[in-house]
Amino acid sequence: MTKFADDIRKIVGVDRDQSAAPTLEDLGGIPSVRGVGTQSNGGASSSTVSGTGPDSATTDSGYTSGLSTGVTDLNGSNTLNPNNQNSFIRDALAGKFSAADIIDGTAGPSMKTSNLDTFDGTGFEGGSLSSITATDCTSGKDLDIRTDGLLVPPEATLWPDGSTKTNEWTDPNTPPDTVGFVQGMYWGIDPGGGQQQAKDPQEAAGLAKTYLDANPAGGDTPPYTITGVNQSASMPTRYIVGFEVLAGASNRTFTIQTNSESCIGVPPTDPADCPASSKETQWPEDGDISLTYVDGKFVGSVYDSDITTEFSGQERSHVSFCMPGGRFGVIRAGRDGGTVIYETDTKGGDPKADTTARYYDKNGALAGALPSSAYQTFLPPGDS
Repeated sequence: MTKFADDIRKIVGVDRDQSAAPTLEDLGGIPSVRGVGTQSNGGASSSTVSGTGPDSATTDSGYTSGLSTGVTDLNGSNTLNPNNQNSFIRDALAGKFSAADIIDGTAGPSMKTSNLDTFDGTGFEGGSLSSITATDCTSGKDLDIRTDGLLVPPEATLWPDGSTKTNEWTDPNTPPDTVGFVQGMYWGIDPGGGQQQAKDPQEAAGLAKTYLDANPAGGDTPPYTITGVNQSASMPTRYIVGFEVLAGASNRTFTIQTNSESCIGVPPTDPADCPASSKETQWPEDGDISLTYVDGKFVGSVYDSDITTEFSGQERSHVSFCMPGGRFGVIRAGRDGGTVIYETDTKGGDPKADTTARYYDKNGALAGALPSSAYQTFLPPGDS
């Protein structure tokens, strides 16, 4: 019986179990598999990792970490789509909890209490932790901090009429083509001041809006709103751009056509200017700063349109955050690829008295809990 287990019993109110309990060595291996898309040192990497647990042992600090827990995808299936590393989590909420609920112990994975000496990965009623949500204290934006090494871009965005504005990023590090781009073609549009050329229908719509906002028709009150960019059903080389604007006491709607033409040898376009490709440069905006935990560091994506200078291009061993009610917390790199979460008295300050630090192993299973003042127990050797 370890001192750590006795400490846990004091926290969760469980009496010492007098029955014989299997040791870590008695536990059999539990297969695990996980597909990941990660951002590391500004580059992309993806892999599928499989193994048989246990893949760690009880440490000299008296707790068990890194035990394989039989990871499945978050939709409850073991089958991942190899052509879309994010497909298995795109619509899933499993494993995602607010930081405040995790810290307060009102939600999140539950630790097995019938046998606190052997965290065998089979008694975590709440499943595993994949991400926490909180607020960035500096910008006020929402924080989505993943603990599973995944980066999950927002879904495709739509115009108000439901037409596609930006394509879906099926890989977090591979920008998709812009909607309507055709290699070797340009898109001409004339909103009233002569034809302008764009590399795709979306850019053409933006050029038209810029012109109209600066040169409104009589009775119109800018700005003009793009309501949709739709491919013509009868003429695929044509897109119809919808607009809406305040005209007097009510809104009026109208459309402008943009047509594709070869940009080779067609004045005034130089053939050398024909775009070879047209890719999205950033994820669609969703108001969330997305971070993920890779190799002991919390990192963001170079493509995240919402990331701030505080996180852009940075690798951090911990991230401080704000919670409702003027509260603060931190998530830190933990031992053996795990993470530690606890409340602080200020942003980046000391652990708050009479609170609990929780340690999650690399598979997101709750594998330890101690008073927050003892959070260093769960840190990698040499960290403080």
